[in-house]
Amino acid sequence: MAKIQGHLTLVGDDFDTALVSKMLGRLPTYVREKTEVLGNGQLFGHCEWGVETALMEAEDFQPVSDSLREMLDCSAELLKKDAHDCNAEWSILYYVEVYDDFPVIYFSQNFIQFSAEIGAHIGADVYLRNESDLEERNM
Repeated sequence: MAKIQGHLTLVGDDFDTALVSKMLGRLPTYVREKTEVLGNGQLFGHCEWGVETALMEAEDFQPVSDSLREMLDCSAELLKKDAHDCNAEWSILYYVEVYDDFPVIYFSQNFIQFSAEIGAHIGADVYLRNESDLEERNM
């Protein structure tokens, strides 16, 4: 079993995150500003505007990818234009918790085409867990 969460994030040096919301007609799930001060006193250093799915039990990446795509109900051309206008890039990141079986890294042709059209980078942050981790999380 694995639990997967997807993030679709616009990442750039410095852009107006409120303007991105207006251009896309959607509020983000999270925003990080370049001037945000981190716990260690340093500045965050760049801007992020993003949406994220819930953490889902899944055997492969596709249901999470589908959910991400549905969250931004607009054309790939608009997303590409927004990235260009903000001097930013799209990033698709999967947060994966693996308890026993590693999920299949599978993407539909439509999702691959969408990712290519918006110029997105795709990555995964994988954590190997054991059953005691799962039991602690459910308490």
